[in-house]
Amino acid sequence: GQTAALAAGIEAATGDFVVLIDSDLENDPSDIGQLINKLEEGYQVVSGWRPNRWAKQSFTRKIPSHAANWLISRIAGLPLNDYGCTLKAYRREIIQGIPLYGEMHRFIPAYAAQMGARVAELPVRYAPRRFGTSNYGLSRILRVLPDLLLLKFLEKYMNRPMQFFGLVGFYVLGFGVLSIVHALY
Repeated sequence: GQTAALAAGIEAATGDFVVLIDSDLENDPSDIGQLINKLEEGYQVVSGWRPNRWAKQSFTRKIPSHAANWLISRIAGLPLNDYGCTLKAYRREIIQGIPLYGEMHRFIPAYAAQMGARVAELPVRYAPRRFGTSNYGLSRILRVLPDLLLLKFLEKYMNRPMQFFGLVGFYVLGFGVLSIVHALY
């Protein structure tokens, strides 16, 4: 999958910067320079944004995309216009510390921001796909939502897991006591 491929590339990276880009030529590789320039201004993550991506598409593509980016921005706490754009640049020390699995590659900027990274977003060029078809559709939501919830969980409880597990344990203990009382009665 895409996340596994990106994780393998990130692990093999040796330079100061890591740039991720899809292989379908929807993004223009000549935009990489502007992302690197932004990193050199002091940012740790620069995310590409395809502002004209849905210009000639139907509302059935525009609305779900805008809704997904809005929802991810709200839950992740990092307002980005285009979480789905793979064209992103990172400082290597930031991205190599981020575990990737599932559909987590799209949330790397949010996860990095939670760790204190400065994140910027820049408009990049976009050309509609000339070959093949997209693997993204409504079914992808079922795989993205659990990863988004995990991101929120990690943000909230990573440094204080007892607040979550202690509360769960308290409720389980209470249910157990009630069950014993009921059984004895």
